[in-house]
Amino acid sequence: MSDTRARVQRICHGSVTARRPAVLMLGTALCLAGCTSQHKAEAKHLAPPTIKESFTPLDCPSSPARRGTTLGAEGCLELRILETDALLNRHTKAIFGFLRDRSAKAKFVAAERVWRAYREKACASVADVYRGGTAEPVAFVACKVARNQVHLREVAAFELSLHRQG
Repeated sequence: MSDTRARVQRICHGSVTARRPAVLMLGTALCLAGCTSQHKAEAKHLAPPTIKESFTPLDCPSSPARRGTTLGAEGCLELRILETDALLNRHTKAIFGFLRDRSAKAKFVAAERVWRAYREKACASVADVYRGGTAEPVAFVACKVARNQVHLREVAAFELSLHRQG
C-alpha cells in the first residue's frame, strides 16, 4: 500500500492524531498574539470568521470498494472537510463571542484569515507532488482534512481557555 493511500485511509477513518498538543496550543497562541496588522476586519462591522468551501462535494459511496477509487476517496474526504469546517465555524463563533473588545476580535479574524490562506497554499504544495496525476486532488483534500483536524484541536483548546477565564 502506498504512503499516500495509507495516509488517506487513516484520515478517512479518523485516526490522525496530534502528537504534540502543547506545541499546537503554543503555535495558536503565538499566531494570535502576533497577528497585529489591521486588515479589512477593521471595517464597520466585525463578524465571526467562517469557512465556506467553493467546491461542490462529490458523493461518498457506501461501498468500501467504491470509496477506494479516486473519486470515492475524494468525495468522502470532501465530506470530512465540510464536517470539520462546520465544527471550526462553531468554535470560532464561540471564541468570537468570548473576546472582549474590537481589537481582540479583529486580531482573531485576521489570524483565522491567515490560517485559511496557509491551509490552501500548504495543501496545494502537498498536492503538487502529484501534479497532473489522479492522486493530486485526493492529496489536496486529504491535506485539508488533516489541517482542519489539527486546527480544530487548537480552536477547541482556545475556546476552553476563554471559557475558563469567564
